[in-house]
Amino acid sequence: MIVSIHQPNFMPYLGFFDKILKSDIFVIYDDAQYTKENFINRNRINNRGNELLLTIPVKKNSWHLAIKDVETDKTAKDFTFKKHLKTIELVYGKCPYYEKYKSIIHNQYKIYLESNNLIDINIYTIETILKLFGWNGTIILSSTLDIKSKDATEKLIEIIKKVGGTHYLCGNSGFNYMNLQLFQDAKISIIPQNFIHAEYNSIHPFIKNMGIYDYLLNNDNNIEIFKKNY
Repeated sequence: MIVSIHQPNFMPYLGFFDKILKSDIFVIYDDAQYTKENFINRNRINNRGNELLLTIPVKKNSWHLAIKDVETDKTAKDFTFKKHLKTIELVYGKCPYYEKYKSIIHNQYKIYLESNNLIDINIYTIETILKLFGWNGTIILSSTLDIKSKDATEKLIEIIKKVGGTHYLCGNSGFNYMNLQLFQDAKISIIPQNFIHAEYNSIHPFIKNMGIYDYLLNNDNNIEIFKKNY
């Protein structure tokens, strides 16, 4: 069983979904520590060939919390809700599949208005997009596994073992901090993701690593973009 593990990003980019599509089990690392200036509460859209960040404001001093415990800033909700939807429509309204997926985007922001937890928004988007891509694997929250290990590598190994994994699909950055010998000792094979971001159709000058809606609204749910990596 191939396992991938990642924090629940906001409107994740193609490489995030590529990793999951290559896995049997995806563990949402929801009890990892929240970090500022990451993609947990923000992501990029393509504004006519220029990167534009859409950010969900969170409560101050959230940096010391687990991601699952991070709350959105209630005072900014109405403004952010209107600003994001208006911006997305202005940027992507002429995309060939905007009308088809408009309701998914609106549902995402409806959850944002109704829930105080950042993770609820992110999980909705991740699960919804995976269904569109036809993925039939299993999603598990790391916070439900009662992980005892403190060391980063040992924690990954404990997660993989608890969900019945035999292989760990790892992004390239993981090799910078993992103790590979511990994986060998645990008899868990490591598979490098080796994601290559191909250029795809876009009404704007193409920029890679945009949030997932940039791909979806321009190209529908066709996963040909991923197949070169399978």
